[in-house]
Formats: sequence, structure tokens, C-alpha cells
Amino acid sequence: MKHKRWIAFLLIAGMTLTLICSCKTKEEEDFSAQVGEFVENEAPEEKEEEPSEKEEKEPEKEEPEREEEKQPSEEEKKEEPSKEEKEEEPTPSEEEKKEGKVPSEESDPDPAPVTKETSGTPITIMVQNLKTSGSQTADYQGQRTDTLGRTGQANELYSRARRFRENVKRVDPDVILGCEGKTGWVKWFEEEAYFKSNYTLVYNWVSGVKEGVDNDSCTLVLFKTDQYELLDSGIFWYAEDPTKPGSFVEGGKHGCTWAKLKDKTTDAEFYALAIHIPNNSYEGGDSGFKCMEVLNTFIDGLPAGSYAFAGGDYNIGYRDAVYEGSVEFDKMFDLKDQALNMKADGLSEIGGNKGSVNTDYEKDKYGGIYGTPPVVSDPGDTQKIDHLMAKPNVNLAIDYWGYDYTTVSIPAENVVEGYVSDHYALVAKVRIGTDADYSQYQERA
Repeated sequence: MKHKRWIAFLLIAGMTLTLICSCKTKEEEDFSAQVGEFVENEAPEEKEEEPSEKEEKEPEKEEPEREEEKQPSEEEKKEEPSKEEKEEEPTPSEEEKKEGKVPSEESDPDPAPVTKETSGTPITIMVQNLKTSGSQTADYQGQRTDTLGRTGQANELYSRARRFRENVKRVDPDVILGCEGKTGWVKWFEEEAYFKSNYTLVYNWVSGVKEGVDNDSCTLVLFKTDQYELLDSGIFWYAEDPTKPGSFVEGGKHGCTWAKLKDKTTDAEFYALAIHIPNNSYEGGDSGFKCMEVLNTFIDGLPAGSYAFAGGDYNIGYRDAVYEGSVEFDKMFDLKDQALNMKADGLSEIGGNKGSVNTDYEKDKYGGIYGTPPVVSDPGDTQKIDHLMAKPNVNLAIDYWGYDYTTVSIPAENVVEGYVSDHYALVAKVRIGTDADYSQYQERA
């Protein structure tokens, strides 16, 4: 009985303890829930009022970064013009852009375009092959015996020499570069009143057996006596040894007469070369390449910065195989190309350009009027065998280039209308010692 009471007591005590513990746990859960609800409601206000150290430092970092974005660095300040400089800088007009005074936004500003100007020493050069297949025996003072009776035209030296005189008066060249000048032509230039009083002749016999015979001819330079001083002159030969008479063509001799001239007014100096390349190259031979190699070497050997003009009958067609294989533009270039390049910028003019071979000559090799400008509408570049080459020089400009197809009649001297030769003259107007740099135009057009 006593044991039963103790067991009952223990059971009652255990139940009481369990009840007490369960009530405590519920109170703790209610307290925890109240604390969580407080944290959710009150924490934001506490963060705004009392920011952490990290949050206090972040605004300080952001503020300097904004200032750096607004203010350029010292390097940027140097590169960027000031407000005053921007206001003073003029804006080019559309008219200035068209005239080439300022580079356009689309073009390459280097080198700057050259504007039209007239600086430098002007020189007008005429290139003329003098010989035709008509009689060369008649003296310039003799009778017109060659073709007058058979064709009604007069193309012997008597008439052609007078036509040439009238052409020279009209063009008024400062320098004439000629080839195939026979003995009658030499007498004409030395004795005729107009040439004797206005021009000085420099020449060398370059073909034929000996000096003075009928089949002999010369390359020659004529220059205005009052305008130029002759500083030096000479000849080189188209041969293995250019210092000795000879030729790359068997059985002949061919050479280039040259003169160094000085303008008496401006002291400007230049070389003038009279060219006649043997026509073996015209028939597919290799003499053209060899002759051009000699010419290139001579011009390349002239003093640096000097000016040189080589004009005449090259017997090489413009842009044909020999031309392309032998014209070394770094040593000498075609003034026609410079004229074409400058024309594209409105800085030069091109005259007659149909060809330098008088094609009507082929109709009657021993007579005829020597025709009108080439019979065919476009004879092609191979008909352009008379050229004017030049030594590259940055201060060399060309204002005009063209073949001259003018016919001449002189009723007072009983000379009917006709041409000087079976080659048309080439006329070019250049300027040396210019202020502007024209090197960009001295390349193949």
C-alpha cells in the first residue's frame, strides 16, 4: 500500500513538470516571434539613421569619380583648344574648298593641293623634226623644184624653211630642239635674217658618212640670244661608248646635242637636249632600249636639283613596249603626263593630242601638202613618237603641252599652204624654280 502511494506521487510530479516545460517553450517562441517582428519593422530606420562605416565611405569614393568625368586631364587640356582659339579659327567657305585652298574632308590632305600660281622662270620649248622625204639638195634660196610641177605643192626646203620661220614667230619659243637638220637648214639658221638676229645655234652632225654631204644631218638647239647665256654644250652618242661617235644601229652614228643655258634675267639654269633615237626600235629592234638607257644615265648624272629637258623624235610610241620598258620616271619623266595630271586639278592645258606623225605624208612620200591633222580620227599612241621628257624636280611646273597642227602659207614669198615636216611640232610651256611643290604630278598619268 505504501509503495502504491509513492508511485502515484511520482506520476503526478512527472505530469506537473511536463506541463511546466511546455508552457515555457511556448513563451519562448512567442518572444522570438515578437523580436523578429521588431527587427523587420525597425531595422530600416536604424540603418538610415546610423549607416555603417562601409556605407559612409562609398559616397566619398563616388564623388571624386564624378569630378574626374567632368574635368579633363592635363594632357587633354593641352590637346583641346581653348574657347577663344575655337572662336578665332575660321571655317573655310565652299568656294575656298572648290578652289583647292583647303583640303576637302574626303581627300588626303598630304600633300596639300597646289593652287594656280605663276612663280618661277617661264620657258617655252618647241620640238621639231625638220626632215621630210622630199629633196634636201635644194638650197633655201633656190628654186622650188621638188614637187611643184608634179603635185601642185611645194615642199622642198625653200618652202618648208619659210613655214618654219612663220611658226616660230607665232609660237615665240625660247628654245627649239630639232633633229634631222640637213646642211640647208644649218645655212638657213645661220644666215636668214630673223634667225640670225634672234637665235643662237648649237649643233652636231650625228649621221651620215662625213660632215657636209647630202645624207648628213644634225641634232640642234636654238635659243634666244638676248635671253640666255650659253654656259656649256656637248654631245654624247647612242653607243657602247657614249663619248665616241657610234651607234647601236649597224653602219651609222647617232648622238644627242645638249646645251646648258642660263637666263640672263633670273639666273635660272637648265639643260636642253635635242633627241633623235634611230628608228630601228620602231621596227622591233632593241636599239631603242639601249639608246634610252644612255639617255637615262646622262640625265640622272646631272647635278642634283638641276633642270633638264630632252625633246625630239624618239621613234618610240607613247606607252608602247619600248616606252614602258625604258622610260624610268625616277630619272626622267614625260611632261605630257605631268600636264595631264595638272590638268585634272585645273592647273594646266592640253592642246593638240592626236599624234605627232603627219599621216597624210604616207599618201605621197615625195610630195603632197603634208596633210591635215592625222587622217584617222585617233591614230593611237604609237603615232605619238615625238616627246618632251624632263629630269624630275619638285619645283617644275608645266602650263601647256600639245602638238601643233597649224599650216602656213606665205603668198608674198610664193609659198603655198603646207607643213614644215612629216612630223608635227610639239610645244610646251614650263616654269622652273617655282615656289610650289609639283612633285605629286610628275608620275604616269
